[in-house]
Amino acid sequence: MHLATGTLDLSFVLLYLLPLFALAFSFDLVSREREDGTLRLVLVQATGLRGWALRRLAVRAGVLLGLCVLAGVAGHALTGGAGGLGRLVGWLALVVGYGAFWFALALAVNARALSSATNALVLVGAWLVLVVVVPAAVQLGVSGLYPVPSRVALVGATREASLEAQRRGSEVLSAYFQDHPELAPKGTQVEGYWPTALAVQDEAARATAPVVAAFQSQLERQQAALGVLRFLSPALAFQQALQDVAGTGGLRHAHFLLQVDRFHAAWRDALLPRVFSGDTLGAADHARLPRFTYVEQPGADVVHQVALGFLALALPTLLVLGLGLTWLGRPRLS
Repeated sequence: MHLATGTLDLSFVLLYLLPLFALAFSFDLVSREREDGTLRLVLVQATGLRGWALRRLAVRAGVLLGLCVLAGVAGHALTGGAGGLGRLVGWLALVVGYGAFWFALALAVNARALSSATNALVLVGAWLVLVVVVPAAVQLGVSGLYPVPSRVALVGATREASLEAQRRGSEVLSAYFQDHPELAPKGTQVEGYWPTALAVQDEAARATAPVVAAFQSQLERQQAALGVLRFLSPALAFQQALQDVAGTGGLRHAHFLLQVDRFHAAWRDALLPRVFSGDTLGAADHARLPRFTYVEQPGADVVHQVALGFLALALPTLLVLGLGLTWLGRPRLS
């Protein structure tokens, strides 16, 4: 998909551009009136600096995040409700939570009584660190800590195991019948193409099982480490939670692969006896063959992952919002 459309999709816009729009809306939330010399006049008519700043922030955040919510609802309706209402609600909560962090950060920076230009530089620097630097450093660190075996090495090991098994075709087939006596023919030994090919495939899978297991183990360790390190950056937490709620995350992929493995085992159990006995497959037999039906990931698993992502967004949001309100309680009007 990325080869056809590039990287400018909705997740890219939300992850990288939504913070920039939020900061552009709010970098001069308080500093503009302070620089113009109208802040004292505004506060005479307002109930206090905190309440006035929060109202201005709520209006600006409401406009931007309201547009995001409308876009999400419209997209959900245009796609016929794909994913269900629960995933839509989770997506909306994550988008609002992610945007709220950046608006809260802008409030905290404005509370330091800096100039508008300085506010912009500080906020853009924070965006660069939290959205670009920290996620990249975390990804590199996790990849270095739990390196995944090369896919090229995995393909090479599979090919070598297959070639070795093919060279020992008769020996591999005899060993296969010893492991599966229920498939052994009555009387003479079978040396057909398909029995030998299936035995070779089984031997190659057995030989490469340690490499595949190491590959999967390292992937699981990487996912576990990223799940913990998401709290270092709201952008990292948002990206992972967005993948989970969209159904493109690692957990749903592992859930799918587990069902594929089970279906493959059921398919082999249904067909192997016929292959080794040489029986033909009729229309009625074909109708009784296993059919793959994907069973969706349990909703509780999705809720759990999205809730963790939302928590990783809510904690820094509350922290910077609290700091901003505290600093606004000691205002500098000029």
